[in-house]
Amino acid sequence: MGKAGAELPVLIGQAGPLNGERWLIDEAVTIGRDDNCAVVVPDRQVSRFHARLLVKEEGVLLEDLGSKNGTFYEGQRVDGPIYIQDGGLIQIALVQNFVFLSSDSTMPLGQGVLPVEPMGGRLFLASVPAAAYIVRASGAGRTA
Repeated sequence: MGKAGAELPVLIGQAGPLNGERWLIDEAVTIGRDDNCAVVVPDRQVSRFHARLLVKEEGVLLEDLGSKNGTFYEGQRVDGPIYIQDGGLIQIALVQNFVFLSSDSTMPLGQGVLPVEPMGGRLFLASVPAAAYIVRASGAGRTA
């Protein structure tokens, strides 16, 4: 593709058997249970050839390959090929989550990303991907 390794899009495993593993997306990456897939998710809920990421001029395309248990992007089932965005969350069946980064470079934090004052309380992650809430001592919560 002509891009330096640090500039290639990256897929990072989260919340599943591949947690913490990383894959550079050069041209096409197939995700599935089959040993011939670039990303092998060893679970029976995952189809042999479950989903694919394709690098196109316009960006990176995610498509479900007719899986039984679905591919999800940002919590929505993928019914046809879609372009994914930097920081996007991909879920394979109910087994493996990934985060997509448009490159392996460190992204600077934008203004207002971190809270100015500590919030306190406890953080709970909901079973729905990308949902979290904080319970403060007063019992009030906020979805993040």
